[in-house]
Amino acid sequence: MEGRRALMEGYQGAVSGFGVPSHGWRICLAHQYEEKRKPFRLEHVSPTTVLHHLPMGLRYLMWWCRKTYVEKKAPFIDMFNATPLRQIYGAPLGGIGGGTITRSWSGEFCRWQLNPGLYHYKAVTENQFTVCVRRRGETVYQQVLSVERPHTLQGWNWGYCGNQAFYHALYPRAWTVYHLPGQNITLTCRQISPIIPHDYKDSSLPLAVFVWDVENSGDEEAEVSIMFTMRNGSGTKTDKAGGHWNEPFHLSREGGQCLVCCFITVLPSMHSLWA
Repeated sequence: MEGRRALMEGYQGAVSGFGVPSHGWRICLAHQYEEKRKPFRLEHVSPTTVLHHLPMGLRYLMWWCRKTYVEKKAPFIDMFNATPLRQIYGAPLGGIGGGTITRSWSGEFCRWQLNPGLYHYKAVTENQFTVCVRRRGETVYQQVLSVERPHTLQGWNWGYCGNQAFYHALYPRAWTVYHLPGQNITLTCRQISPIIPHDYKDSSLPLAVFVWDVENSGDEEAEVSIMFTMRNGSGTKTDKAGGHWNEPFHLSREGGQCLVCCFITVLPSMHSLWA
């Protein structure tokens, strides 16, 4: 309980969200970790341990060189380029064995594991949810639901008040509750991955669903819309190399619309968005 209280001490909102369970891991979006973690690197190994494991180290070096320079692949265990530890990761999106995309507890799409054993760590700035509130036909509130303030896309309204929101994870689901300051409106974003008991086939589907619930505690009617933006790429330099394309299609029977995004990067993949 003490740890949970510390993670939520910055939360100033009075709302608990819609359908959020009491059990799970919860953190305020304005929380800052005092303890900074560092990855374990080769320089942390004592000389005695290095000599003792020298044969194994030579075998690893030969394997690393073959993967990196001959096969042109990223080694799934890379002791020379350890990824800096970041205390940002939340519940991943996706089923079992079908690849995952991890969304941080602050809302970033930040870790991509679309090939088994290979992780790509990159927070893509453009992948965001944005809310728009209209009253009496006029827009009164518009906000990117992100506490970040990036140097790009300056025309977007960044810097959501993190002390008015919290993240709650209970795998395979996660909830993010946003209270919109001055609007008497609470948004609850429910993240669902297809982990189904006794159904391994459907639990392996590479998909996830975001369900939004809107609560208006004020006396005035409001029109609330949620927009999702997603970059056709993974935020790397290869995004400018070309070979990316989008293709919309419509299934009239279901009444939904879909957009297919295909891009060639270090992890070639095709994404589909359905609304």
